[in-house]
Amino acid sequence: MASFHRISSAPTGRVNCESGGALSVPELLEHVLAAGEWVRPEGHPRQHLDSVSDVDIRLAGLRPGGRSLALEFDAAGSWNGAVWRVTVNGDTGTTATAVLNYGEHPPEAPAAPTGGLIGVRAQADEGLWCDKPTPTARLPHPALATILARAESSVGRLKIGRLAALQGARNATAVHIEPGGGLAMVDGRVALRLDGVEQG
Repeated sequence: MASFHRISSAPTGRVNCESGGALSVPELLEHVLAAGEWVRPEGHPRQHLDSVSDVDIRLAGLRPGGRSLALEFDAAGSWNGAVWRVTVNGDTGTTATAVLNYGEHPPEAPAAPTGGLIGVRAQADEGLWCDKPTPTARLPHPALATILARAESSVGRLKIGRLAALQGARNATAVHIEPGGGLAMVDGRVALRLDGVEQG
């Protein structure tokens, strides 16, 4: 069984008004999640997003350099054992590719770190998009931006091995940086984990 869907990011659409037309990695990931939500298996119980894996982003494609930015996202879903996998391509894979993994149960929270937390501002949708009404983000953009700050400053490619976001992750107000990734925290518990971050 396979399902397909396509969405588009309009030239003046859901881009941060203060970004000069560029799209941040957290904003790109929101589009990836939105594409995956449209591709669900029929006749099965509700599937929960377990993780986003194999993320490969060509960062130059998110920075139009004064030109209008418009990306098309294609999503195709199929079963891999008990896991519903949705492969998402941005601009036929020339800008970004990612795999969304869904299961019957939500992911479990990892153990919380002891110390080493960095405070971040909470997610504020009103200042994120140009659109009115403002869409609701699923991810904690300030927390993700802090974890990915060094890698996102690269001019080449950014890869993420795995991103797992639990319910309420958008409310993160602290992060814990680790080699190759990090954690986002909500009220002392881990709400998001990022692993396998590489830049090239």
